[in-house]
Amino acid sequence: MPSSHEALIVAEGEWYGVCRLPHMFHKAGVKTSLLVLPRALSRRTRYAEKLPVQGYNVDDLVTHLRQHLQAHPQRYSMIVPGDDMTLRALASVPDKDWLREWFPVEPSEDKMRLATSKAALVDACFQAGLPAPQSIYCNTLEQGLAAAKKLGYPVFFKGEESSSGCGVGRAENEEQLLKVAQALPAHNLKNFSIQQSVEGPVGSTAIFSWRGEAIQWAGAYKRAVWPAPFGASSKKEFMRHPDIELLARGVARLTGFHGFFGIDWVQCAKTGRCYVIEMNPRPILQFHMAVWDGVDFSDGIRHAICGGPQPAPQPMQATRGVYPMFPQYLFRCFDRRDYRGMAGWMWDIARGRGDIPWRDYSLAVGMVKKFGRHCRKTWRARPGVR
Repeated sequence: MPSSHEALIVAEGEWYGVCRLPHMFHKAGVKTSLLVLPRALSRRTRYAEKLPVQGYNVDDLVTHLRQHLQAHPQRYSMIVPGDDMTLRALASVPDKDWLREWFPVEPSEDKMRLATSKAALVDACFQAGLPAPQSIYCNTLEQGLAAAKKLGYPVFFKGEESSSGCGVGRAENEEQLLKVAQALPAHNLKNFSIQQSVEGPVGSTAIFSWRGEAIQWAGAYKRAVWPAPFGASSKKEFMRHPDIELLARGVARLTGFHGFFGIDWVQCAKTGRCYVIEMNPRPILQFHMAVWDGVDFSDGIRHAICGGPQPAPQPMQATRGVYPMFPQYLFRCFDRRDYRGMAGWMWDIARGRGDIPWRDYSLAVGMVKKFGRHCRKTWRARPGVR
């Protein structure tokens, strides 16, 4: 076992969930190191030591991670793969013995598939009696059409490697399904699922689990997304529902998950039940925001890693209000030319609902600069702008 409490976060790109995680570990009294590529936005955080990395792709990162762990065995109390690409790259290495002690799931074929396959996770939930829509895995368009006919329209097309809404489409009939398939990147047609559509508001739950036991969770509706229509959340409204705990505990137990993950769900408009529709096997942005809803995930980290007291139970009532996410909500407002929404965001900042990491000043500046680059690039791409 490690002699001190230290965590390592490994990530490929500029994932905002990774950027916010070091501060949570810092509040828990756990030292954090970052093993990320040179371009990563998370290098700006002041709450983590940045380990040197040479290379510019996820394979280089995996090589560095293995060498680092060989040079520093038993150093870390927890190792967190911070994004989808890193997790998939680790899951695909031929020799998985070195993953066994720290990977978020047991590195067996079954557990790995649950963590990396959207269709497998939803099907496992359905078979286990957890509320979930039927989902059929496909690798040809013909199989997809047959699956949609079997499930009945409307259905969702979901690429297995989809993220933030990319690789996802909804179809009301066969003609629309063909159009969805043609519009998506070609690689999605070899690795996708057809999922039964459940009508109702969509939300997500952030979950921290330890060896398959859910320790803390926080659920929230997605009140705005970016990019539309199936992208990541840009505005959250916290909520309570018995199915949130049921799904959090159930998915943690099914996967044996160890660390931070999120599930997306839809609340059926007819029955009121919440159906799990997707799992994100990584830290999602909702973790750092949950403190506004009375759920401080630093308490769970302190309990699991440092032997601190169990986290306080989640408050019975959810915090009222809708909380914009920074900088996602600004991206959404700019792309939609929603200047009224941007003004509303400034009012939310004044009311204390801002999501800007003021205490991590360099990271906040980096986020603003990234938003500025996006604005310039988008503006220049508009017709009539040189």
